[in-house]
Amino acid sequence: MITIKQVKKEQIINLRRDILREDTGLGADFEGEDKIGTIHLGYFDEKEKIVGCVTMLVTARTDLTGIPQYRLRGMAVEKEQQNKQIGTALIKMAEFTALNNEVTCLWLNARQNAVDFYLKYGFKIIGEPFEIEGIGTHFQLVKYISEEGCKCCG
Repeated sequence: MITIKQVKKEQIINLRRDILREDTGLGADFEGEDKIGTIHLGYFDEKEKIVGCVTMLVTARTDLTGIPQYRLRGMAVEKEQQNKQIGTALIKMAEFTALNNEVTCLWLNARQNAVDFYLKYGFKIIGEPFEIEGIGTHFQLVKYISEEGCKCCG
């Protein structure tokens, strides 16, 4: 059976490093991910192996002050498992988890090659593209996940 459930950072750190930091020399740890309230989600395949993950950080954007929010980081899917709706399932579970925790806004920094994926699920680009040394061009995206609509981006 395929499941998504909350996991410990140690269960996903190698997957994040292999997919997101391969050949960069950068670590796969994120500032603030050990804070209370951080949620790590793992996508388990039928063999109960984690093949996808995302981390939900309690980190606020200053321009979204007063809006309960999570920052999504470290979304990764094993190369052999990509394009099999695992990322879709992780985004949906992140939204479900956020709403269950009374959090109504998700935001993230997406690599240029991942932007279309997030746009497909209702995220909107805010601001200008920026560079992260050793990784490349990124865009900030935000999604307000409640019926009231987004106060920052429509």
